[in-house]
Amino acid sequence: MTNLLTGMMAAAGVSTSNYVGDPPSGFSARWRADDVTLSGSIVTSWNDTSGNGYHLERWDTDYGPTYTGSDSNFNNNPSIKFGGDMGGSNFYNMKTASGVTMTTIFGAGGSAGPVTLAFVCKHDPTQSSFSYSQIVGDYYGDCDFKQDSDTQITGGSFNSPIGSGVKSGVYWQNKAGAGNQILQVSGQTAATGAGASWSYDGYQMLIGGNNQASFYYFGWIAEIIIYPTYLSGGDITTLKNYIANSYTITW
Repeated sequence: MTNLLTGMMAAAGVSTSNYVGDPPSGFSARWRADDVTLSGSIVTSWNDTSGNGYHLERWDTDYGPTYTGSDSNFNNNPSIKFGGDMGGSNFYNMKTASGVTMTTIFGAGGSAGPVTLAFVCKHDPTQSSFSYSQIVGDYYGDCDFKQDSDTQITGGSFNSPIGSGVKSGVYWQNKAGAGNQILQVSGQTAATGAGASWSYDGYQMLIGGNNQASFYYFGWIAEIIIYPTYLSGGDITTLKNYIANSYTITW
């Protein structure tokens, strides 16, 4: 039986909304875990609420990530649990429609940006540490929005792992120019550096890991927001406040 859950409808297993405020407008894609289509507890599609129609569907139609309607990890808001790759062929990640690539969503600025990416996640504490790059990418790239050298941000790399079981709010900005790349992870000092080149391979965008490198994410995702622009300081403050207040995260 397929169920459509959207806008925090009052249904069995679905919490009352605890979202506080709104992020800045102008995003090219936004996936929040309260807007999904389910088959039992399996997420068959994750709906893009930006108005651009970049909905996600499960990679493997026999499997898929699972839905929690009220997750205490995220202020009792919903979450989606990704389980990695089971047995080398059963993929639990999600994909955009054919022809919707990283370039489509991140914008025409290409490898120099501008772009702003934000998400809220918690890694599965039963698994080893992970890299944030496992969350957004495409088929051939495990971290397509970072420079290949992994050293583009002074004081740390976007590909650096953190400990298991840590709930995090994350935002990343990039555009050409000195000091124009910023990575902020909740509870950590922001890393800054020169705007860096980053690449896409022209394939569908994937959430939860890429298939070619078998680089998958184990954990929960509550929300992902992508802007094809470099947000101003005021808008970043609004974005961080939305994440902090909605998901009880301390920056």
